[in-house]
Amino acid sequence: MENIRNLSITQLKDKLKEYGYPSYRTKQILKWIWQKGVNSFNDMTDLKKEDRNKLSRHFSLKNLIIENIKTDKTGTRKFVFHTDNNPDIPQGFIETVYIPQGKRHTVCLSTQLGCPLNCTFCRTGYYGFKRNLTLFEILSQLLEVKRHVEKVSNIVFMGMGEPFLNWTNVKHAIEIINSDFGFKIGARKITVSTAGHIPGIKKLFEFPLQVKLAVSLNAANEKTRSFLMPINRHFHLKNLMETLKEYYNVKKKRITFEYVLIKDINDSIEHARELVKLIKHIPCKLNLIPYNPFPEKPFKKPDFKRIETFKAFLYKALKSAVSVRRSRGSSLLGACGQLIYKKQKEV
Repeated sequence: MENIRNLSITQLKDKLKEYGYPSYRTKQILKWIWQKGVNSFNDMTDLKKEDRNKLSRHFSLKNLIIENIKTDKTGTRKFVFHTDNNPDIPQGFIETVYIPQGKRHTVCLSTQLGCPLNCTFCRTGYYGFKRNLTLFEILSQLLEVKRHVEKVSNIVFMGMGEPFLNWTNVKHAIEIINSDFGFKIGARKITVSTAGHIPGIKKLFEFPLQVKLAVSLNAANEKTRSFLMPINRHFHLKNLMETLKEYYNVKKKRITFEYVLIKDINDSIEHARELVKLIKHIPCKLNLIPYNPFPEKPFKKPDFKRIETFKAFLYKALKSAVSVRRSRGSSLLGACGQLIYKKQKEV
């Protein structure tokens, strides 16, 4: 039986039409399954009983199951979910992070079970890739988090996986997250992060919702970036920068660059000079992220003074927004680059 939560807006509308429902039922049912998060068709009280029975005959109404929730002293929570219990597809665990910070209450969503990009500094890539998450698995992360927290204001697709390698499901998820009959979160509060997948970035050119784009850069020369991020061997920095200039010309939206600072790898003043040269002609803001260590790799985070020196040089040279992101959830192995799809030991 088909899970109704795995249907996009258009797919649900078409299915309901096929089963004899009027078109306005689509919005009505979407509100029940996503805004109100009901677990039974019988709870859809503004539908006739015969309509609820018909839905029960044609569809299931599944949820992700929470394996555990861990909370640190900042209030950051890491949710670990079982994947959809489908024997025909590989199974594992989905990790999702809720980050409260002032007025912002951000949920970091995963889009793949693992990641195929194998970035050297990332724990997700270290453990490899199983498959793309379904639409249901992406959206149910948010639905289940919302059951446990007071508020959600922002969404970032920065969890496990490369969003543009699962763009169809990510796109449909964004549409439901943004819609008035979905989660009602503004497009400008939704960020899609990429490791530099050029064909995916180009798909955003025509995407009507004004979501934000973040690009994980991490080095400003081809050799270092290819070492840190093998995707650079396919989509070179030069071509990536040309695509991002084109993106800005089309969308007129400032790009966010993410730069993970790793001790003795990409954290010198010379690296900062290269970075300035690379991005100075692109309207942007720059987030510096001190490396979050994990047991399987020997990399280290630069000391505080070196991070501040790097930041000060960039701020003076770029005269644009440069900030150091103090990662939340690192004690839970829930910070940037620390998520995996395998069951972990207690932390």
